[in-house]
Amino acid sequence: MAEQHFQQKLSFFEKAGYSAADSAANFVFMTMILFQKNFYTDVFGLRASAAAAILFWPRIWDAIADPIVGILADRTNTRWGKFRPWVLFTAVPWCVIMILAYTTPQGWSMGFMIAYAAITNTMLMSIYSMKTCLTRLWAV
Repeated sequence: MAEQHFQQKLSFFEKAGYSAADSAANFVFMTMILFQKNFYTDVFGLRASAAAAILFWPRIWDAIADPIVGILADRTNTRWGKFRPWVLFTAVPWCVIMILAYTTPQGWSMGFMIAYAAITNTMLMSIYSMKTCLTRLWAV
């Protein structure tokens, strides 16, 4: 017997709700993108070349991590669905990492400051990918 595939259509209001949530996440993301370079150079005290490398590395990592997250999400089967657990369970870690990414440690050497900024930015972008890329898939 052939398998039946059911495709559920979302109403305008459901799409508008998902879009509003994604807009909020994109507002935070765009604010981060616009001000993070200045934060790293003016507040954190890094050279512009170090700040550029710190901002560039997570974009390279995203090219690897995004397909992995997509594969993992496709293989996720819970009572809440495929994507909802990813969206729900990344909210708090994303908030924590966002706070850490904009916290300036005092008394650290420049090498540790660069490592701290690189790690928190990479984690921030990874969790953001899990949250928003899946939100967009979920709303389609």
